Amino acid sequence: MKTGLAPFIAAAVFVTACTGSDDPAPAASEPAADTSEATTTTAVTLPPDETERAVVESVLDGDSLRVTLDGVSEDVRLLGINAPEQDECFAEEARSTLTGLVAGVEVALVAGEEDRDPNDRLLRYVYLEGEDGPTLVNDEMVRAGQAVAVQNGHEMQAEFKDLENRSYASGIGMWAT
Repeated sequence: MKTGLAPFIAAAVFVTACTGSDDPAPAASEPAADTSEATTTTAVTLPPDETERAVVESVLDGDSLRVTLDGVSEDVRLLGINAPEQDECFAEEARSTLTGLVAGVEVALVAGEEDRDPNDRLLRYVYLEGEDGPTLVNDEMVRAGQAVAVQNGHEMQAEFKDLENRSYASGIGMWAT
C-alpha cells in the first residue's frame, strides 16, 4: 500500500510542509529515525569502458552538479532521481547532502541511454571511488531520503524505487516529516 502512494505522499508533504510554517528542519540534536532498513547496500561495479572522469566544481541543487570534464565545465543531472528544486521544501537539505558527498572530489560519470536533458545537462550516474569500491551517488541520495526515484524506464529504476520505498518506510530525509 505504501509503495504505490509514496509519490503522492511526497507531493503532499512538500505542499503542506511549505505552506504550514516557516520553521526550519528539525535540529540535528533531535533523535534520528531508525535507518537500518534503508542502509542495505548492494555491490557496485563500474562499467570499464564507459566511464568518464570529472572533478566536481560545485553542487547546483540536490540532483545537479557542475564538473570539469576534459578541461570543460559541464552541468550534470544525476540520472534516475529527482530532488526538490531550489524553491521547494527540503531543497537545501538535499543540496547539502549532495555537497557533503561530492564537493571538490573526482567522480566517475556513466551515461545512460540519453546523453543530455532538455536543459543541455549531461545525464549521468555519478560514482565515488573509495577503498571499499565505488559508491553510486544517485543511490545515496535516494537512500538518504533526499531524492525520489524517477520512473522513466532507466536501467536503475527498480533499484532506485526499492531504495525510495525503504527510506520512506524508515522515515528518513524528506520522509521524516
